[in-house]
Amino acid sequence: MIAPANRNAGSPEYAAVRMALSHSSTYALHATLLLAKSPPGISISCKQLAREGQMPERFLIQILRRLVRAHILRSTFGVTGGYYLARPPRQISLDDIVAAADLPTSRKPARRTPRRP
Repeated sequence: MIAPANRNAGSPEYAAVRMALSHSSTYALHATLLLAKSPPGISISCKQLAREGQMPERFLIQILRRLVRAHILRSTFGVTGGYYLARPPRQISLDDIVAAADLPTSRKPARRTPRRP
């Protein structure tokens, strides 16, 4: 949370700047930060990211896929597969990460079956 110079929590300026992040955004930011701290070009598995960041792996995999689609991360397959930053950390903004993390998942709409009389 970013706070203005007047740090009185009751002030209107403080309320205007205060921002709540979704769980998706928080996990995306945390995972991206962990990847930014790792050596360039070294991929880290979702399992390792989840363990190091104390995040639920099943939820994190969905978030990482969104970050890959947004060209923030790249993924590699295989035994040594994982994720790494698609570009230098200085070229990735917080807004990019939050926007990608909060994208809706691409699911096919459920098929409707007609009701029988």
